[in-house]
Amino acid sequence: MIDLLRIYYANIVAGCLAAAALSLIGCQLAARDRSMHTLCVSQGMMFGVLVGIVLFGDARTSLPYITGLLMAIFVGALTEWITKSVVSSISSYFVAFFLLILAGNHILGSLFPSVSSHLTQVFYGDLATVSAEQSWTSSVVSAAVLALLAIFHRHLSNQSFERFAFPEDASLLSSSRIKPWLRAIEVSLFLYLCYAIQVFGFLFTISSLFVPTVFLSLRRGRPGIYRHLARSALVMGLAVGIGLPLTLSFDNLPTVPTVATVAMLLAMLLP
Repeated sequence: MIDLLRIYYANIVAGCLAAAALSLIGCQLAARDRSMHTLCVSQGMMFGVLVGIVLFGDARTSLPYITGLLMAIFVGALTEWITKSVVSSISSYFVAFFLLILAGNHILGSLFPSVSSHLTQVFYGDLATVSAEQSWTSSVVSAAVLALLAIFHRHLSNQSFERFAFPEDASLLSSSRIKPWLRAIEVSLFLYLCYAIQVFGFLFTISSLFVPTVFLSLRRGRPGIYRHLARSALVMGLAVGIGLPLTLSFDNLPTVPTVATVAMLLAMLLP
C-alpha cells in the first residue's frame, strides 16, 4: 500500500486540491440555482473535447480543450437564451438539452470508434490514470483557484445571494452591476471548470460540485455560509484522500464513483 501511495502521490494531491476547489464553486452554483445549467454546459464541454479528439487526435491536448471550451460557451449561451422566455419548468428544458447532448456524445463515439475509449474516460474519469505531468499542473492550477476563492469568497457569496433573492433582476445582475474584476473571476472559474472536465472527467467534476453541498444541506442545524464552504471543501478533499487509496487497494472498485460515495457518507456523518 505504501508503494502504491508513493506511485500515485501526485494524483492524490491533484485530486484533493481539484475536488476542494470544485466543491467551493459548486456551493456558489447551487446557491444560484445553476445546477441543471451547469450539467448542460459540462456535457457541451465533453462533446467539444470529443470533437477535438476526432479532428486533431489526443496527442495535442490543448486543441480538444479549445474545441470543448467553444462548445461549452455555445451550449451555455444557447440554453440561457432559450430558457429566458420560459415562464415555468425551466429544469425540464435543461434536462432535455442534457439528454440530447449526452445522446450526441454516444453517437459520436459510435461513428468514430477511435474515440470510444476517450468517451468513457472523459465521462467517468479516473484519477489513477492522470499523468504525473497533468497531476502537478492541475495541483498548481487548483491551488491558485482555491486561493482565488478564499480571497474573494465574500464577494462571490454576496453575488450568489443577490441572484437567488432577486431572480427577476438576473439579467441586470449578470451585466451592468457586476464589477469587471468580479466578472473576470467568474470567467476564470468557468475556464477552470472546463479544464477539470477534460483532465478529471465529467462525473468527478459534477460530483465534486454538488455532492458535498447537497448532502451537507440535508443535515439539521445548518451552519453559516462560510462554515458550509469550509465543510464542503473538507469533505471532497477527504473523499479523494480516502477513496483513491481505497480503489488502489481493491481493483474492482471504480475510482470516481467510490470517491463520490465516500463524499456523501462524510457529508452525512461529519460532526
